[in-house]
This record gives sequence, structure tokens and C-alpha cells, in this order.
Amino acid sequence: MSSTTDEGLNSSSTVVLNSTATDNVDFHLDVICSHSSQDIFLIGDTTVNCSSTDAAGNTDTCFLVVTLTDDEAPILNCPNISSTTDEGLNSSSTAVLNSTATDNVDIHLDVICSHSSDDIFLIGDTTVNCSSTDAAGNTDTCLLVVTVTDDEAPILNCPNISSTTDDGLNSSSTVVLNSTATDNVDFQLDVICSHSSDDIFVIGDTTVNCSSIDTSGNTEICLFVVTVTVDCSGSNPCRNGGTCENNACTCAAGFNGALCSKGKAADPCTQRNPCVNGVCSHIGQGQYECECHDYYEGIHCDEPTLPLEVSIHPSSQIVNINANVELTCSFNNAKRYHWYRDDVLLPNSENQNPLIILSVAPSDIGYYFCRGSGRNGETLDTMPASVYVKDLTNIKVLNARFAIPFRDELYDQTSKLYRETAFNISTYVEQGLQICTGLESTVVCRALKLGSVKADMNIYIERTNMTALKTQDLIGLSLESLANESNGFLDSNTISVQDTAICQNISWISPRFERVKFHVGENGTWSNSTGMCPFNTAQANEPIGRALCIGDGITQSQWQPVDNCGPFRNVTDILTEIAQVIVGKENAGEVSQQVSSVTSNFEDITSDDITFVADITSKIVQQNLTSEEVTKSITSIMSNIAQVKTEELEAAEEEGGAISKFVQAFEEQISRVEVADGEMLNIQQPYVAVQVQSVPTDDVMRGLVLSLAGSSLSDLTKANITINAPTRDDRNDVIATRPEIIAQVNSPPSVSSSVISSTAPLS
Repeated sequence: MSSTTDEGLNSSSTVVLNSTATDNVDFHLDVICSHSSQDIFLIGDTTVNCSSTDAAGNTDTCFLVVTLTDDEAPILNCPNISSTTDEGLNSSSTAVLNSTATDNVDIHLDVICSHSSDDIFLIGDTTVNCSSTDAAGNTDTCLLVVTVTDDEAPILNCPNISSTTDDGLNSSSTVVLNSTATDNVDFQLDVICSHSSDDIFVIGDTTVNCSSIDTSGNTEICLFVVTVTVDCSGSNPCRNGGTCENNACTCAAGFNGALCSKGKAADPCTQRNPCVNGVCSHIGQGQYECECHDYYEGIHCDEPTLPLEVSIHPSSQIVNINANVELTCSFNNAKRYHWYRDDVLLPNSENQNPLIILSVAPSDIGYYFCRGSGRNGETLDTMPASVYVKDLTNIKVLNARFAIPFRDELYDQTSKLYRETAFNISTYVEQGLQICTGLESTVVCRALKLGSVKADMNIYIERTNMTALKTQDLIGLSLESLANESNGFLDSNTISVQDTAICQNISWISPRFERVKFHVGENGTWSNSTGMCPFNTAQANEPIGRALCIGDGITQSQWQPVDNCGPFRNVTDILTEIAQVIVGKENAGEVSQQVSSVTSNFEDITSDDITFVADITSKIVQQNLTSEEVTKSITSIMSNIAQVKTEELEAAEEEGGAISKFVQAFEEQISRVEVADGEMLNIQQPYVAVQVQSVPTDDVMRGLVLSLAGSSLSDLTKANITINAPTRDDRNDVIATRPEIIAQVNSPPSVSSSVISSTAPLS
């Protein structure tokens, strides 16, 4: 029996044994073998022994061979390879071929390629063919591409050139430029220069810039100087009595120029003022200098000084300990600039670009910025950039008092005394914390202040599994213990300890709701505020605010709060929900407050909304509540409805009498207000005013005068004001059912806010 290996394996699980037995008596006989079809057969030959016994005890045996062969080719991995040319050559000897082969049976297979790592590969692409054959004769092939590119710039030869003036002239026309270029790949390269051999070169030095580019885009530049001097070998070229020596003219008094050809020297400052916005100074031989006024520059002081501007701000960086840091800044129109760390000038930092910090240590942590100086004395700072070390915890310690005499030199952080004192304090605290906590720390003094000596320090420790709060407490207790053992050298009573990764408690005023609080948290965590979002917002009953604790490790982390309530919900949707609530005595107050809140958005109220409001208000009033809170809420609703667009009010009344229904409910609620004898209830809303006053029975018996008074600007003569008094026929009227009501005054909303009700006995 033959089979092949399973894919990727050196064995087969698909062999099916089909040995059978026949007998002269028994029809069905079992065949029992040493292996079964469920067995795994390894590559090669496996002998299987089988036997069968009939009912009479007669037994026969046989054996068969399962032959397993490998028909699976190796798998080749042939990655492409890139390399660059060897220096000065158009080929590479460093390309390493790393093709490999794996096989389901053979462990070690050779890969044979058309090229080897010892070959020289020319610039460009070279195709390499590879193959591998396993022990079973299965073969796989692949190809890869070795790409060799040229990253070597041409080599320029730019020698300086010397020449002398043409006869009688102040220039030379015989200069021959002979710059050349060679390259490891290209045989002929052009050299392009800022000048050519056809140019005229005047007396003095002329700088010539040249460049050459090879076919791979590699560029090289060079510059050389063409020097032209006066030719003194022939007749005297110097005019106006000048003498020629050492290839230069020495001019007689009053003349100047390379060949003494310029007229008698005069003071240019007296003939004219060449300094447009400055002061002219004669420096001899007809030459002058300009000292420019403020805000001007240039040879003639005719160019306005451009404003000082920042062109590049430094970028913040978080790096590993001992890494190198490069900070870059740049200004437009600056005379100079310096680097600062934490507002302290860094020595020898003038015009340092970039500022390089080698092997960053905790003492290098801080805020770095550049301060540029303009031509008129103005200064400008870049934005600060923070430099911090990864995986360090920063504990700020403020006002640690040490028994050290204070001297004014300690104000200067660059002074020798400051450095020595800061070193001694840092060492003392580091050693003390090591004893108290077992933690390695780096202590950096940030400032020394008056008060014996008060030190502000940063204590940097490697991040542990402790929370920031526990770390802060540990350092605080350790400093207190260190002070107790210091014999008065350290006073811990004034010390403040703060882990910069902690956000402290804050109070935050929500843009739309009340003031809320956020409690202490750690950098990178979110916190929920106190207070819940109102029912009419998208996030009802969720915290009013959420805040993320953010910090850079240097200064104290701060909460960044955001509004969490979302937008206000649609007025109609909210009123629809409220209308479905079953109003009872226990929830009538809450429902009235909700309707008051929703209707405050009166600009969005429609006639259908007014119908909802009238129905809900009627249900509230039907609970026969006399509380002041419910009355105030319904009065607020009345004031809000009074501000709804006129067309919506009219439509609500026409469609179902919603306005009349609401006013009736409002008046009924007012009639239920209970006020103690001699007291009154005042409710003032923008468009409705309510005043309820209790009048003693004796005063009523003597008679009452009810008067309505408005401001001097009010004209109530035509106002629709009515006074209703109960009669014996009003038994079914709400007024008649309340014997304590003497009269009810009805006034329109436009009058209510300016009305004051008062009573006085008749005389």
C-alpha cells in the first residue's frame, strides 16, 4: 500500500487499511492488525501484521507494507537585496545573499544560486536564480533581485586662479576656469559655475561657485577664488601720480581707486548726505560710513528695519535617560539670540542652533526657549519646549528651609556659591531619602530663596507600582522623618510636597449649568464631576462634566473639563414624554419644575406644545396642592407662554382653546395659595406678577379698598382689568367655594409685571 506525506509534515494520516478475510463456513470474519487506519504512518516502509480466526478456531495470518513517500517540494525564501556602490567603484562587494529553504522532511537543505555573496554586483539590478532539492528529489526554484545604487557624490577639483589686469584696464579678460569633476560611475560630468572663462574679472577677489550632478542625482559643490592684481611688469598702469609696487597702486593724495583714476578726494558727507536716515562719517580717501537711526539699516540707511519674528519654535521631547537631545529655534531679522531653561540664561548659548544636550540627565529637565534681540533693542521669546525623561516620577518640594546663612549671591544660579550650596542640599536629601525609602533618587535644586535658605527642589525617582498619591505621601513622610533627625538643619514645617502627576480638586463653572467639582486624580485618567445633567438634555442624569487629567511631568497636572450633557432636547419631544406621565401629589412638584424648564425655551414652542402645556398644567392643578413651589413653577410657565410667538398662541386657542384652559388652571392654582394672617406671597416673573395677601377678618368687616398701581409710565385706563366678586349664585364657581376670597382681580400679562396690589381700610 502506498501513500504520500500530509502537507508540511513527514507523515501521513490518510492511510486506509483494507485487509479482508473469507472462509468456507463463516461469512463475516474480523481481521485484526498491528496498525489501524487511525494511526500516523511515518515516511518510509511500515510492516503491518494481520490475522483472522473463524468460529472453529482456525487462524490465518498475513502482513502488508505501507510505503509513505514525500512528494512535497521545499519552500524557498528569496528576499530582494539592496546595496550601494563601494567607495570609488561602480559596483558593490558587500551584497549578502540570504536565501533559505525549509522542508517537511529534511532539516538542512542547500540553496544553490546563480550568484554568491562573494560575487561583485554592478550598479543596477541583477537577477539571481536559486533552487533547492530535498532527499526525495522534490525541487523548488525562486529568483531575487540585487539592486545596487550609487550614493557617492562626484569629486570636484576647483583650484584658485590668479591673473593680472589687461594693459591699461582695471580688469582681466584672460582668466580660464578649469574646474573638473570625476565620478565612480559616470565618465563625463558637466561642471556648472556662477562665472565662465568669457567673463571679465575686476581687480580684487571674485568667488566662483560650481556644482556637478551625476546621473543618480548625487550633487557636489565647491568654490574657488579668482584673484586679479595690477600688472606692474610693464609701463606704470597707476594714474594721477600713483606708483605700482607688489601688483598694487599706491595713489597720490586726493586720488583713489584700483588705478588711482578716481578724482581728488573730497568729503562726501559735506557735498551730499548719502545716509538717508543716519549720520555720515568721512573715513578718508573719499570713503564714508553711515550710522543708521533706529528702525533703519543698509549701507545708506535707506532700508526699514524689519520686525523681529520667530520663524521656528523648539519642539517638546520625551527621551530616554542618557539620550542626546537637539533643540532648534530660529528668528527673522534678529541680531542674536540666546537659549534659556526655566527662565535662566544658559551660558555659551548665543546663536546655538541646534542646542545639543549630550546624555540627558534629570538636571536637564525643564522648559527651554530662545530669546531673540532685534536691531533696535527689542526682544522676542519663542514658545517654550519641554524636555522630560521617560519613566521618571517628578516630586516638587517647595520651601524646604535649611539652617544655612543666606547671601545675595544665591540669587544668581550661575554663581559658584549657588552651585556649591545646591549640590550640598541635593546630596543631603538624596542620601536621606535612600535611607528612609530605599529608593534611588535624583534631587535638583531649582531655586534658593531668603528665609535662612529656602530651597525649591525636584525629586526624580524611577516609576514604581505605587500610585501618585502614595508616592507623594511617602516622600512627604520621609522628608518629615529626615527633618526630625537633622538636629535643626532641615525644617519640615514649611515644606509643600506635590507629585506633578496629580490633578488637585477643582471647582468648575459649567457653561450652561451650576458650579461643579472634580476630585483628586492622576495624570491620564478621566473623572466625573459632581451634579447631574438636567432631564431636558441628551445626557440626562449623567455627570454634568467630565475631565481628563493632563500634564507634561514638569508642572502640576491640570484637569481639562468638558461639558458632558450634550445638546438640549427638542421641546416637543420632551413635552410629549411628560404628557405621558401619570401626575400625582407625590410628583406634581417635579413635573411642574420640568415644564417650567422646558418652556423657558419659548422661541421653539409651537401651538401643539401649548396644548401639551395646558393639559399637563391642568393635571397638576387637579392635585389640589397649595405649596409655594408649585405655584411659582406654574407662574413661571405662564410667563414663558406669554413670550411665545403671537401666531402660535392664536393657533393654540383656535384649535382647542388651549390658552383659555391654561389660564383657568393658572387662576385656580393662585386661588389655592394659603397665606398666614398679615403676610403675603410675592412672585415676580418677566411677564407675570402675583401677589397674594391675607387680610384680617376685622379689617374686612370695616371695608376694603383694592387698588392697582403701576409705574408713572403705565397707562392702565384702557387695560382689560376686571374685578369679580362672589355672589350667592356662584355656588358652582371656584370663587364661591372659597368664602375667604373677597374678590378676584384679572389683568392681562402685558399689565401684570407693572402692577402692585395694595389694601387700606376705609376712613
